[in-house]
Amino acid sequence: MNGFEVFMQFLGVIITIGSFVYAAVFLWPLGRPRSARTAIPYDMQALRRKYAKYQKVDSLLTLFVALPMAVAVAWGFVESMAALSYWYWRPEGTVLAKTMNWGIWIIPSIFYAIPVLGARAAFFWRLWFRKDFAEWMDYGVLTSGIDLRAAMRMLIVVCVLVATLITLGLLNSASRVTPQSLFVRSAVRFGERQYALDRISEIRRTKTFIAAVGREIPDYTITFKDGATWSTQGWPKEVNPAVLEADREFVEYISRQSSVPIQ
Repeated sequence: MNGFEVFMQFLGVIITIGSFVYAAVFLWPLGRPRSARTAIPYDMQALRRKYAKYQKVDSLLTLFVALPMAVAVAWGFVESMAALSYWYWRPEGTVLAKTMNWGIWIIPSIFYAIPVLGARAAFFWRLWFRKDFAEWMDYGVLTSGIDLRAAMRMLIVVCVLVATLITLGLLNSASRVTPQSLFVRSAVRFGERQYALDRISEIRRTKTFIAAVGREIPDYTITFKDGATWSTQGWPKEVNPAVLEADREFVEYISRQSSVPIQ
């Protein structure tokens, strides 16, 4: 295992740990959920007089504070991962790389941003109500019939777990070429598989019809002498001319280096 592969695995560990810490930031202030209906015999009239006015404020907090925060977190994640992945996918010695479009990072960013929507309960209302925070949350259970703290805790855990898995999978989805070898990474396994270019037996160009846009786009399949294959067919389909041109350059470079023509 070379130094780059060690770094790849180390980065995966860092992202995983960071995700757990991120989730804990929102889980810990929420406190432990409980069943308000059976725990305390509340006077509902008194609770409504005390808290009803804050329900409208809670909606405004969601719209004007939590939602913009969530968008900021999502956008910051996309920009950060786009910059990191560009460097991460192109280590020293790489001539060309076929990678995911930067926009693919929008998918995990949405899952990372969703927990922020619960920040108003975890932070603002805890600071505002202080010792009455648990009572405020119990009031929400009694009026809605849903234990919001339990729901938010489950939502945060699921969203962060899904976001982490998608992020690790996307980071591990790339191909790059050096003057002598093709290196392939797959979302289902860590580490790079190396294929020597002088072991290529065939490079074939085909066309795939994309019904959504009503046009054909080129696909490429590279076959090695041991039967292994590399293909663009398993990648998300792109009709962006810049992406299609990058694919063509990637395969044509491999063709030149291996002296195997594209059929």
